[in-house]
Amino acid sequence: MVFTYQFTLAISFVLGRTLGTPIAKGVAAGLRASCNRANIHSGMSMPYAMRWFGTNGGMDDLLPVEPEFPFYYVYATQKPMMFHSPQWLEWLAARPGNKVQAFECVHWIMIDRAEAFNGAVFGVVEAVDCNTPGDDASLRKHC
Repeated sequence: MVFTYQFTLAISFVLGRTLGTPIAKGVAAGLRASCNRANIHSGMSMPYAMRWFGTNGGMDDLLPVEPEFPFYYVYATQKPMMFHSPQWLEWLAARPGNKVQAFECVHWIMIDRAEAFNGAVFGVVEAVDCNTPGDDASLRKHC
């Protein structure tokens, strides 16, 4: 299933908006994606084209994500496929200044859970005050 999903979306990217967007919308419909399909377009499929066709340099030379700065990672809990492991989430959450947050939704957190997402992002940004002594030094050093 993962291959079919990704490869079909990779083709939609290569075909461009005129031909590819109906394909991308068809995949969303086939997977019963709970989103406004009017917002879906083939350009959203670039990562899959990178993975399967080497578009924009591909992904062969990508390095593991090991940020050395505060990192806020969000993910949807009801996705049919996760692109991270539980071990990576634990590793990321254990680093100073990082925050990992799950949202109860299917895929597009910023759309499906807009109010909760915006509030959470605001809270993370608001917590970093570069001018106030006593804030978490691991966050402040990146101001």
